Amino acid sequence: MTELEATAFIPGVIAAFVGVTELRSNISRVDKIRNVVAVILVLVLVTVFFLLERLIDVTSSNARLLAYAMTALACIIGISGALLRYSRRANSMLMALAGFILAYYWAFLSLPR
Repeated sequence: MTELEATAFIPGVIAAFVGVTELRSNISRVDKIRNVVAVILVLVLVTVFFLLERLIDVTSSNARLLAYAMTALACIIGISGALLRYSRRANSMLMALAGFILAYYWAFLSLPR
């Protein structure tokens, strides 16, 4: 694991912070659920990023397809920071940041060398 790969937990920490603040906010239950879905997706992407080689025997052709799919999903999460209405503006910016950081990790660090 390189130093850059070791920083991949940062989007997970950001997502956990946003998730806690969204659950404690005074918005409606439907809005909370909608916002927490993006948080859960970030946490799943971070977990899969770390456990990918340990759990799944990935060949080079499957690894590329998986990396492209996860990059697209991370970009959608990043865009959700701009499209979804979070309880705070800072939460929107943090979710966009977490999504695009994950997209970078999936696009450049997860491909086989």
